[in-house]
Amino acid sequence: MGCLSWLLLAPLAFAFWFAVTIANASVKRGWRLLGILTSLAIGGFCIIIGYWLAIEGYIEWQGLEAYQVTYPVLG
Repeated sequence: MGCLSWLLLAPLAFAFWFAVTIANASVKRGWRLLGILTSLAIGGFCIIIGYWLAIEGYIEWQGLEAYQVTYPVLG
């Protein structure tokens, strides 16, 4: 289960790197507002994904039984 946690964190780490890269590129070109709005949008998307994984989760079927799976540490 520990490896699965790292795999769930990997997309969020990529999103953080992507937001920083876009913000730096925007500042170099003089488009500060675009950099700020883009990084806020990416951050908001990550918060929504974290909320979904921590609070709502998803349904996993094992045989005929359904389990609600959440990852509260990630959220």
